Amino acid sequence: MGKDIDAVLAQLNLPQQRVMTRQAGRARRVLAFLADIFIVNAFVLSPLSTVVPTTFTLGVISKELYAVFTVMMLIFLGYFWLLEYGLGQTPGQLLLGLETRGVTFWRGLLRNLHFLPFMPFPFLLLVEPIVFFLSGERLLARWTMTETIERR
Repeated sequence: MGKDIDAVLAQLNLPQQRVMTRQAGRARRVLAFLADIFIVNAFVLSPLSTVVPTTFTLGVISKELYAVFTVMMLIFLGYFWLLEYGLGQTPGQLLLGLETRGVTFWRGLLRNLHFLPFMPFPFLLLVEPIVFFLSGERLLARWTMTETIERR
């Protein structure tokens, strides 16, 4: 019976459903990012917490702690890069009706370079939020010609 309905609808030649899009607002983007951070923390980083040293000297970063930190940042990079490239959105963006457009394999990597713990990329962790809150657009998104949109 479902095939009959589909055939009748196809014969009616009805217009396709229109989806309105606009640049995503700051609040939704921040909430989506926080949701993604929660997801990565709950399902990936929490199990890794057993290997993180519980004590360290203030001002001294051990090789083990730096190695764990590097792995954690690479997980964040992979999470955002591969989900935005493969699916066009992260689970946090999906929850809030957001989508990333214009992402190719390399643009997705460049868009998320601020997660790399090697100089000069950590500098972007400081600059990105400032540019985002002043202009409403991420610096690396601007450089890679990608955008985050809200679907209505």
